Amino acid sequence: MSNSHLFLKSGFPRAPLQNGLGRYVCQLQRVTLKFCKHHGSSRGMRQFIENHLLDFAKENPGIVVYVKPRRHRTPVLVGEYLNGDREWLSCRNNTKDEILKWMQLLKTQNGPSSSLRLRKMWHTDMPSIQGPWTPFTLKSPDTNLATYPNAKDSQPLDIEESATEKLIELFKKQKLDNQSLNVLVFYESLCPDSKRFLQNQLGPNYDELGDFIDIKLVPFGNAKSVDDGKEFVCQHGPAECLGNLKQSCVINQTTNQTAQVKFVVCQMTTHWNDNDVKECSESVGLPSNIDNCVNTQLGTNLQLEAERITKLYQVTYVPTIVYDKVFNQDLQQNSLKDFRATVCNLLRTRGDISLDDEVCK
Repeated sequence: MSNSHLFLKSGFPRAPLQNGLGRYVCQLQRVTLKFCKHHGSSRGMRQFIENHLLDFAKENPGIVVYVKPRRHRTPVLVGEYLNGDREWLSCRNNTKDEILKWMQLLKTQNGPSSSLRLRKMWHTDMPSIQGPWTPFTLKSPDTNLATYPNAKDSQPLDIEESATEKLIELFKKQKLDNQSLNVLVFYESLCPDSKRFLQNQLGPNYDELGDFIDIKLVPFGNAKSVDDGKEFVCQHGPAECLGNLKQSCVINQTTNQTAQVKFVVCQMTTHWNDNDVKECSESVGLPSNIDNCVNTQLGTNLQLEAERITKLYQVTYVPTIVYDKVFNQDLQQNSLKDFRATVCNLLRTRGDISLDDEVCK
């Protein structure tokens, strides 16, 4: 179909060209230089490649240049355009300067047919007529060149974190916050060594270390269940069994570890009686009435669970302190002498605190 009806007789266009691209966009997409390495008719082509091809490629970064040697064939230039057209030019016995002129001609055309002649420069306020925007539109090709190493271009870009990256960081922080140092304390309510550790080591240091440890108190020690778990026998007699039971019931009332520790330390500092249980419970804000636990199966189940955990770690001495669910004899001995220093060394090893942290000074 002819396109002659799209233009006025004067030659001024009233519609876009057939390929839909404006005259200000270079139409030459790719050019291929085919030549023979040895034949005399390709001497000019070879000289052009050696002397002018690199400069042409730098001046026209939007044009892809291929070099294709072939044996005993006539040298040709093949231009490929954005509209799909191709143009073949024979360069037999051409000089390098003549080939350079042919290259410049291919760059100004949009196909093998002759270009439409215009009486004046084509101007339009519609960008679509000029074709799709490219980085090279209305710019000098020199702006596409850069010299490396380039200190300015080598600097890292300051890019703000994306929402996904921020969420990942929050997740990692939350994960680290949840990984406190796990501490298990196995003890007996009437054991002198247990009292000494709770009064002198755990009690005075818990307020400062509490944010860094996840502590669980297990009042059972060397006791054992008998009569299918209905009764318990303790190292220091029935009074100790009752003390273990009452402490289990009070501890079970809350998940607040600070309240649990302060109650147990309070109880281990006084003599066992009902008034002590009431005073120590109320001092940390816990209910003092634990009859519904002590006199029911709930209290028995709590002591059976304490026995299960104690046997799991094969506790033979009380108090026994286990860190991160792994018993270590050296840490055990160090904890009895200096609980705070032992915990601080473990926290530094884990990277939870620095050497200059106020907690462990």
